[in-house]
Amino acid sequence: MKMFSSSKGVALLSALLIILILSLVASNISGLLLSDANNESIVEKSSSHQIIQNTSTKILQDYIQESLASNKNKINKDMFKNIQSYQISFQGYQLDFKINDKSNCFNINALFIERNGNLINNPATAQFFKRLLTALEVQDFQIDAILDQIYDWVDKDNIPRQNGYENYYYSGPAINIKRFTSKRLFFHISELKNLPSFKSLNTDIMSSLCVIPWTTDLIININTLSKSDKKLFANFLLKFDEELSETIINKIPDEGFESINAFIAFADIDFDNDSLKFLSTKSHALEVSTLISSNISTSKFISLIKIKNSKINILDVNKLY
Repeated sequence: MKMFSSSKGVALLSALLIILILSLVASNISGLLLSDANNESIVEKSSSHQIIQNTSTKILQDYIQESLASNKNKINKDMFKNIQSYQISFQGYQLDFKINDKSNCFNINALFIERNGNLINNPATAQFFKRLLTALEVQDFQIDAILDQIYDWVDKDNIPRQNGYENYYYSGPAINIKRFTSKRLFFHISELKNLPSFKSLNTDIMSSLCVIPWTTDLIININTLSKSDKKLFANFLLKFDEELSETIINKIPDEGFESINAFIAFADIDFDNDSLKFLSTKSHALEVSTLISSNISTSKFISLIKIKNSKINILDVNKLY
């Protein structure tokens, strides 16, 4: 079985990333940092942290783009380890990075197919979604309500399904905060809180769900699965087995696999053939956490990086503290 490994080009990029961060930070914000060291103004510290974060995230974006090109668009744990091993120190500031694959969850938007400007239900992903919720111990009647309410929230008509709700419910007298169904794909996972069927779901269930706003594809990256994904991955097995799922995940090498066929040969077990189409060696999105610290202040930034058609873009940056 052939597996891909880190190339010399990737190793060179790793070194270049460190050099670029140091050189760009030095040339672009040296003056501000020196001023910051002598001035304890919270505003100025926040500004310098933001500039450092923006600079480092842009360089990480370029690094990931180059890594994808050199690794045939594959994303693996080796790439994550390279990034997370950086601890850049500069004029009293230290930068630490952490990266996660945001694709390894069920993308709610994958329940739909975009066709000629219209959104239609996707029966294949709905079946996988039902299997996942069943594995997470959601009752059948709850699953029916969840699906119908998602469909009614997105579709353009005002006709409720058997277990769904349309505008009459969300704007009715029993609702304190009036709203209307969005009639579009979901932008953020928090939108699901509008649906009554989601209010009783526990954190464990919600952690297996996500919203990738720019795609209706469902892609689970086998190369970046972790122990926490064992219930999600167990749905790809012919017979749901959480313990076996965890065992397989633990054996996946950090360099990953070139193809799903190589992984199937490696695992040497029976898979659910209908679900295999959702396994990949690629990803939709990455989440990069940047911790900027000094002896007087600390800031943490979360960047969502969009991956589409082998192109990398920073979609959003949020400061946590």
